[in-house]
Amino acid sequence: MYELEQSYMARDKKIIITTPQAVKFLKEKKIKPDYIVSTQHKQIVSHFLGSPPQQVIIYDKTQSKNHQNLEEIEVADHINKTGINPLIHHKQISKNRFIDITKLYNANNNNINKTTCYGKNFIKTTKQTPLNKKTPHLPSTYLCNIAILFKALGTKNIKGILINTTKPV
Repeated sequence: MYELEQSYMARDKKIIITTPQAVKFLKEKKIKPDYIVSTQHKQIVSHFLGSPPQQVIIYDKTQSKNHQNLEEIEVADHINKTGINPLIHHKQISKNRFIDITKLYNANNNNINKTTCYGKNFIKTTKQTPLNKKTPHLPSTYLCNIAILFKALGTKNIKGILINTTKPV
C-alpha cells in the first residue's frame, strides 16, 4: 500500500485510487495510483478527514466479454453486494450509517454503466456466472465502498472507472 506524504493534501486536490485487484491492469495502461485500498478504510479517513480531495478517480477491475481487454469503462451507478458498509466504524465522518448517494459518480449524462460490487466474492461470482448476458452489471470488487467513503468525507467529484479483463480470473 502506498503511503501519502504529509504535504500531499496541501499541494494536490486530485487523487487516483485503485483496488489491489486492478493494480496490474493499471501498470499495463501506465497509470500510477496515489493509493491502493480495499477494505482498510482507516488510513483514508485519517488522511482526508477535514480536508478531502476535490476529485477522486477510483479504478477497479471488471470482467466482461461485451468490452475490449483493458478497456476503461466509466461507472454511473453501483449495487453494493460486498456486505460492508464503510461508514459503520467511522462515526467521525457521519453519525448516519447511510448517506444519500444519489448521483454519487460524476459520469456523463448518457452513461448507464452500473457495476455490482462483490468484494472478496468477485472471483467466486465470476467463476459461477459465465461471462454472458446473465452476468451481473459489470462485476467489481470494492469500488463502491471507496466511493461512499469519499462522498461522506465531502469529495464532490468522484469518478469510478473499471478496467476490463477478458481473461479468466
